[in-house]
Amino acid sequence: MNGALSEVLGSDAVQSAAEAQSALTKFVDSLSLTRILTAVVLLLVCAALIRLVQSAAKRLLARSHIETRLHKLILAVTRGVMIFIAVMLLAGTLGVDTSSLLAILSVAGLAISLSVQDLLANIAAAVLLLTSKPFRVGDYVEIDGRGGTVELIGLFHTRLLCYDGQVLYLPNSKVTSSRVCNCTGNGKRRVDLIITASYDADPQTVCAALRRAADVKDVLPGEPVYARVEDYRDSAVAYALRVWTTSAHYYDVRADLLDAVWREFKAAGVEMTYPHLIVHTPSEAVKQ
Repeated sequence: MNGALSEVLGSDAVQSAAEAQSALTKFVDSLSLTRILTAVVLLLVCAALIRLVQSAAKRLLARSHIETRLHKLILAVTRGVMIFIAVMLLAGTLGVDTSSLLAILSVAGLAISLSVQDLLANIAAAVLLLTSKPFRVGDYVEIDGRGGTVELIGLFHTRLLCYDGQVLYLPNSKVTSSRVCNCTGNGKRRVDLIITASYDADPQTVCAALRRAADVKDVLPGEPVYARVEDYRDSAVAYALRVWTTSAHYYDVRADLLDAVWREFKAAGVEMTYPHLIVHTPSEAVKQ
């Protein structure tokens, strides 16, 4: 029957099965009551130590300045390492060859890490985001050309709430590898406007009107107002108006400035031009 089995499974398969059966028989024969009792006591001690270390780690994390969202991850990693050490100690106590077991676990860990490498990359990126803190929950950021308010920095993705109501989920690995602009991290923002006026308008009159327009609600009083000629364009003169406000009032101040500029230009008689082309022809051509 063994010959038939060898023909069906092959000599290598039969040899591997025989070696595994021999190793198992040797392990069972090596067990003794003393080893089993020692392993049980070691298991209880390891369980108590794991609980003790976990409790101490929780207290230390509560006193530290580490981001709270990292606490669970740190505790989980600590628990996993301690369980691995406990398994290796128990295996050695029971007479298991720990070097072979370590090799098997290493191969299994490598296979698992390769299969979930994207998830691991996102977790590593989450740790980087929570420790370096390029932005916090509540900040308005622009990431890879999309803007929104940060609602969540999770282990796998960062969630943004856009102004149009859309919820944007970005993988953490993409966030750390993209250009990130934190628009509200400074606490205040500068509102930049480019206003065009006719070449017929006096620049001093235009700049004075822009400064009067800058006197709107929520503009920071301690910051300078910039109103100067910015550029000479084909059909108009471009003026720059720059004021400072808090991050929360940025869009309200911008809209109020646009309204105020229109009113002040109208009161000062300044023409707001639009792109146009003036063609001059010789008088002889006109007569023909």
